[in-house]
Amino acid sequence: MMKRLYSIMVLCILLCCFGCSTNDTTANDHRIEEMIQTNDETNIERPEPPLVLEFGSFERIAELKSMLEKDNDTVDNYLDNNNYRMNGLSSKDDIAKLFNDIDDLNMFHMDPSSGYSLEHISYYVSYKYIVSTYSNGNERERIQFICYIGATDEKNASNKTLVSEKDVVSTLSIGNKTISLFNVEEENSPYALIGRTQTDNSRINILLFEDNVTNLRNSIDKNIVSLTLLDLIEK
Repeated sequence: MMKRLYSIMVLCILLCCFGCSTNDTTANDHRIEEMIQTNDETNIERPEPPLVLEFGSFERIAELKSMLEKDNDTVDNYLDNNNYRMNGLSSKDDIAKLFNDIDDLNMFHMDPSSGYSLEHISYYVSYKYIVSTYSNGNERERIQFICYIGATDEKNASNKTLVSEKDVVSTLSIGNKTISLFNVEEENSPYALIGRTQTDNSRINILLFEDNVTNLRNSIDKNIVSLTLLDLIEK
């Protein structure tokens, strides 16, 4: 009798253990499935790298535009060799559309008398803005213009650089405009000052690396000119 009772107790213990093991395994399976679904959703929502057309000079932009006069084979080879195809330009029609969008875009440019020259220019196709960087050879005195296409497009005109606009640090004279400059408050930002303005067809941010306002005014005040991109590539 005792032996039979012992056997029944052992069987009950084994059944309980099996049940607990099954429940734990099922719970783990659910957690793993949730993790997989979360990772898949993250992968789906992860933004693609932006399309960016890189240029070293205005002459390079003019060279791209000249492809509109070339045969299709020449255009195809040019787009492939300059990595333009992988950044949104696949045909002569794409090139035509690009310049239809940006030819008459109002931009800022450093007059050569300032001692500054264009270092690099990029068109962020995905975000519809052009970034041009000017340098006088001193890394601490570079100037950057971010030109957003469309004067009233608030989405494209948004700027992630955090600034405090409570106090005007200084001003710049550009044509008949006076543009206020503010400190850049973003931690670890390479920029010291920022200014903003708007034209008939663009919004422009001016980012300055130099935090010495006197040096800035002496070197670039009244040396920033407003021209269309077409004017710049035909200079």
